[in-house]
Amino acid sequence: MLTITHCDADAETRARGVAAAARYFADTGADPVAAWRAAEACSFGALFDRDALRAWYLAEDAAVLAMYGRWRHAPAAVALEWRAEPAGAVIPP
Repeated sequence: MLTITHCDADAETRARGVAAAARYFADTGADPVAAWRAAEACSFGALFDRDALRAWYLAEDAAVLAMYGRWRHAPAAVALEWRAEPAGAVIPP
């Protein structure tokens, strides 16, 4: 499940951001789980799929722009994340 973290946005604003990110993945056919894994791998210095990482950051960009209009209006630490659902579930390989 896509989620927005590290911001104080209300539920409606967060939903708008998540919807924009989901729409990006749907429109491009990119896999959000593979993209999240690439973002995680990159942050830990591991090998990652460059195209998947790019998809993740473009989806995050879509989310932030839908929520705040511009990056400069967003909190510095705002982030798009993938959370397994239900909580504690393992993200499939």
